[in-house]
Amino acid sequence: MASFKCEVVRFDLEKHPNADSLSIAKIKGWSCVVRTEEFIDKQLAVYIPIESVFPDNPRWDFLGDAKKKLKSVRLRGALSQGLLVPCDDESWIEGQDVTEILGITKWEPPPLSPKMAGECVAGPPELCKYTDIENYKNFPETFIEGQDEVVIQSKRHGTNGRFSIVNGEFYVGSHNTLKKRNPDNLYWKIAIKYNIEQLLRDNFAGHNVILFGEIYGDKVQNPFLYDCKIGEQKLVCFDLFIDGSYLNFDDLKVCVEKMGLSMPYTYPSQLWTKELVKLAEENIGEGNVPCREGIVVRTRTEQWNSKLGRKILKIINPEYDLLKHKGREG
Repeated sequence: MASFKCEVVRFDLEKHPNADSLSIAKIKGWSCVVRTEEFIDKQLAVYIPIESVFPDNPRWDFLGDAKKKLKSVRLRGALSQGLLVPCDDESWIEGQDVTEILGITKWEPPPLSPKMAGECVAGPPELCKYTDIENYKNFPETFIEGQDEVVIQSKRHGTNGRFSIVNGEFYVGSHNTLKKRNPDNLYWKIAIKYNIEQLLRDNFAGHNVILFGEIYGDKVQNPFLYDCKIGEQKLVCFDLFIDGSYLNFDDLKVCVEKMGLSMPYTYPSQLWTKELVKLAEENIGEGNVPCREGIVVRTRTEQWNSKLGRKILKIINPEYDLLKHKGREG
């Protein structure tokens, strides 16, 4: 699971451009709009991330409906992602996880309905889920400036698909579940459309292989069709996991092209610089979407980070984040 915690942090205050009593607090890569007087003489505070759910406590009543799921908003024109609150205890130290103390939890989608659960099957332990990609704003120092060669790909707003042959058996599913064979099921529909089982058997005979991709189009994340027509869904592939290891990007690209499949829009590999963060907001004309969802940054050759695991991060376009959370002016 991607990390979620309410953490004691240091922060910097910047003047809000449109409100004398407000400031913009900078925490790692995040920005929060705060009341200046509450933080002006403080060095530490607690950062509560978006998608937090708050306990039934009068302390949080000022949030209104946001208690059920904290969202990104614009406050007097400035983006605010999360909530910064003063520390409850002067003994709290930087880096301390106070999630349980505050009684805050992460929002989770509702459980599967009995009907949907009945469409699922069990799989072997070798059939892993895809990497939980952390947000760059939580780990802005991960990539080394001018040293790490990275590959950047456009993020699509769809649903994660897994297509695999493990111990000779073909499995199809989403990020969390595997699906019974059913040509009307979205994931099986894509598997059949692209003849994925035969492609994997022809190209990876004798190996356990998992192809990860994003399914997008009509009835996936409406109204985001991208380049699809009404009634159409497509697949872009972004990783291959073979015999327990992810492929380096160049090998991945060769394999995907050999199978005749597509990848997300990909920039030429280059040395990392923080200026590349701006690509998350670049408009490359992806069909009918109002703005790009963001980008995924990975090292060209697989690298391991002690905090993250794989060195791969997502950078979300703030405008998309507002759209997703239905952010509003406050």
